[in-house]
Amino acid sequence: MEETKVRHENILQLRRYLNMSQTEFIDCFMTSPDGSRKMSNASLSNIESKGKGSSKQLVENICTKMSIEPSVFAKDPGDFLDELPDMIRDHSSDSEEPVQKTKKKQINYMVDRLTRYFADQMLSGRLKKGDQIPNDRELAATMGVGRTTIREALKVLDIMGMIDIRPGQGTFITGQENDFFMIPISWSLFMNASQIDQILEVRDTLEEKAASLAALHRVPQKMARLEAIMKEMSSAHEAGDLSVFSDTDTRFHAAIADLSENDIIYALGQTISNLIHQVSGTGLTTPAQMEESYLEHQRIYETIRIGDTAEARAAMHDHLQRAHHRYNYS
Repeated sequence: MEETKVRHENILQLRRYLNMSQTEFIDCFMTSPDGSRKMSNASLSNIESKGKGSSKQLVENICTKMSIEPSVFAKDPGDFLDELPDMIRDHSSDSEEPVQKTKKKQINYMVDRLTRYFADQMLSGRLKKGDQIPNDRELAATMGVGRTTIREALKVLDIMGMIDIRPGQGTFITGQENDFFMIPISWSLFMNASQIDQILEVRDTLEEKAASLAALHRVPQKMARLEAIMKEMSSAHEAGDLSVFSDTDTRFHAAIADLSENDIIYALGQTISNLIHQVSGTGLTTPAQMEESYLEHQRIYETIRIGDTAEARAAMHDHLQRAHHRYNYS
């Protein structure tokens, strides 16, 4: 491939790797000290898509800012992509924070892409639990990215428990199908923790359904556990112990999710509960708030105990709506 075309393709590869729009890319690498832009989006498009125009100044600015040699842009595009993570890691500085942030976004993006890819393969029957997946070279070719990016994303999936990397043997889909499909959902929730309003909407829907199903099933052993928690909550309420009351509150909701006899509701509920605890404000702070919450929990418990599915759902709905006003979510 002609050297100029190689250089222009590697510029495009870099921008995509950094997950930047053309405007962000120009603002990062082609902006004068006074804030004026030294390249238009049209000029960058000509370089990237048509291989036209001069990229000399752009490459010089990129190399200066990232502290890398201009010769790397003459490398084969596949090799260039493979070396990008190391170049960014080895030549980072405080002034290059946007580059570091985009590197992290690129890995997260690839984790999402691989998750969707493997899920599609499993749903279509081309992969099943315990199967070996293609090696990083094949996945890199399929995804159109460098092998290093694939390897780093696979490490994340391994830590998450979706795949099992076995040195010397290969990489395999986890042996638990439910885990495979639940883990990325949990991962997505934590990656988007800033969207707390939307996460709370999901939580409310799950909790209301869980209460209804709990009233329907009323599994004796699990009902006994819910009753025991309710008694602990009552004791904490009488003692005015906000800390113990809050602990029983968390376990009360987990017990209802367990009573639903739906593993997905239970797993998602636990994930969201953990997340809410990380972003919630002060929670219950006064005896009056605890009194109000206690009465709401009593109503939920009684409707489940007598098996009234509609009232159990309504009681949970009312409790969650009031809880939104008692807790400070941010």
